[in-house]
Amino acid sequence: MRYTALITLFSVSLCLTLLAFRSQPQTKADIDLCRQRYEGAWVNPRVKRHLTITIDKDGTALINDQTITKEPSSVDAYYAKVVKGKLVSPADTEHHGDYIEIRTSGKQLLLETRFKDIKGKPYAMRTLFIRE
Repeated sequence: MRYTALITLFSVSLCLTLLAFRSQPQTKADIDLCRQRYEGAWVNPRVKRHLTITIDKDGTALINDQTITKEPSSVDAYYAKVVKGKLVSPADTEHHGDYIEIRTSGKQLLLETRFKDIKGKPYAMRTLFIRE
């Protein structure tokens, strides 16, 4: 019964997120403000993780996420939309993509990833970045 409620809650939140993308077009001023806040190179030196963010004219952000290790580096790329001053990438169930929300506070950037663990329990991971 609990799992049914969690699945329903997840489905409703996904639908609301998708509706938010469609129902709230961003103005040019909103997009320009987000460019100032988010665009550029960000780093978390402790975990050797780098983000590069670019935002195009319609408010779609391309995020390149690179983790540098001794073994071959891993690079992920994903898209997000400007939603209420944040960058939001909804969960992609087809490709097992997690829900991602990015926001800034001062000179720091917070990347929050929400997903379900192996047992299906909702989980959030937060990573702080600073400008390179």
